[in-house]
Amino acid sequence: MKMSLKDFNPEPYVCQAGEVFYKAIAADGHCGIEVYCSRDSKEWQLTSELSLQSDEILAPQLSCHAGKFWLVYSDVKVDADIHNYLIIGDAVGGDWDEPILLNSSGFGPFMFHDEDGAQYVLWHIWDDGRYCGVALQQYSHYRNRLVIEPKIIFKGNGDKFVLPQLQKVGENYHLCVAEGIAVSSSIDGQYTVNN
Repeated sequence: MKMSLKDFNPEPYVCQAGEVFYKAIAADGHCGIEVYCSRDSKEWQLTSELSLQSDEILAPQLSCHAGKFWLVYSDVKVDADIHNYLIIGDAVGGDWDEPILLNSSGFGPFMFHDEDGAQYVLWHIWDDGRYCGVALQQYSHYRNRLVIEPKIIFKGNGDKFVLPQLQKVGENYHLCVAEGIAVSSSIDGQYTVNN
């Protein structure tokens, strides 16, 4: 069944694999993730439903790299920290691996696949209920975990934020944050907002 997604779908992120667009959203009730596909980005078809042991899923982000689909998301526990997870699948409509716990620090993970094959996860850092920046940490697919120490690559102004997104354009990295587009020649900063 094809349909237009007109309901509330917070923080959508669309990725493209070949000629197909994919979008992951928190399922109704926010205890799972639904993945939709489209060839025209107007009509969307439900392709996969992931039921997760969760209180509330936030900010799922789907990417395609090296013939696999990579899905990161935050799991908000009622009486605990927010956990960030990664699920990997060979095909959106096929089986998905078990969730890999990435960390329990901040929320809103974004997975970035660099041209050299390195993979990174970005997320918002919180301190005493206040947003204090975007962290970056390298991910090792061979070890199924984050490696090297995380680094805060952008310090926001503390009163507003959007989920971080990172793209490489030419030789520079472009970090989308609430303050605008921050640019750096190196993935781990220093990022400067273009006004």
